[in-house]
Amino acid sequence: MSVADIFMPSVASLNAGAMGIILGFLALEYSLINEKVFVALVITAIATSMMSGPLIQWAMGGRALFAKKALAKNDRGFEREGIAE
Repeated sequence: MSVADIFMPSVASLNAGAMGIILGFLALEYSLINEKVFVALVITAIATSMMSGPLIQWAMGGRALFAKKALAKNDRGFEREGIAE
């Protein structure tokens, strides 16, 4: 098992930024956290959401390129068969 295979599940869970912002907002509204902590949560959520795409591509390595080619091939097949809109 490669480092990328071990790293992939944690990378895939990085894009939970919206949920972090929502929970942070609720915690701020109920005075469980102060504004400084809320700002830190929002910055962390945005940063991790922005990092998740490139990190997933890195973790997948050549498999990402293979998946893109396979999807493109399937799309043309659907168009040929009249399935695509």
